[in-house]
Formats: sequence, C-alpha cells, structure tokens
Amino acid sequence: MRQPSSRALSTTLALHFLLAAGIGAPASIAQAQEWPTRFVKVVAPYGPGGISDVLARITADRLSTMFGQQFIIETHPGANGALGTEYAIRSPSDGYTL
Repeated sequence: MRQPSSRALSTTLALHFLLAAGIGAPASIAQAQEWPTRFVKVVAPYGPGGISDVLARITADRLSTMFGQQFIIETHPGANGALGTEYAIRSPSDGYTL
C-alpha cells in the first residue's frame, strides 16, 4: 500500500482544522457576553484553615484580580466533602458557583 505524500497529509490536516474552526465559530459568537458580571462563589468542601481552604483563597484572590470581580469562598465542611459537593451541584448552573 502506498503512503500518502506529506503535501496530501498537510492539506488534509489544514482542511480538518478549517472545518473544526468553522464548527466552533457560531458557539464563540453566541458567547460574546462578558463574564463575570457579579461576584462568583467558590465552594470549598472542607473546613476553614485547611490546605484546601488556603489554596482556594489564594486562587480566588488571583481570579478576582484577573477578572475584576469578587470571588468569594464558602466553606461547607462535613461528610468528607460530600456536603460541599452537594451544595455546588444543587446551585444554579449559571457559572457563578464553582
């Protein structure tokens, strides 16, 4: 069986790339709204003072600086992280609870 030439492979890759870019274009146009427009809650499923809380606060501080909105840490400890996870799952899926 004959191997395709490098030119044929590069042409095929370029066509795949253009097709993928064309498919993704309407989605990127539809998401032109700025985010975040209000504060964002970050759920830490473990108690305050632990390493997960410290890392969440450092990350939230940097995200607040990057996006110009407040990222607020909410701790929901208990059941080895299950309570905080359930809280995050039951929150509205509007992108303002992480």
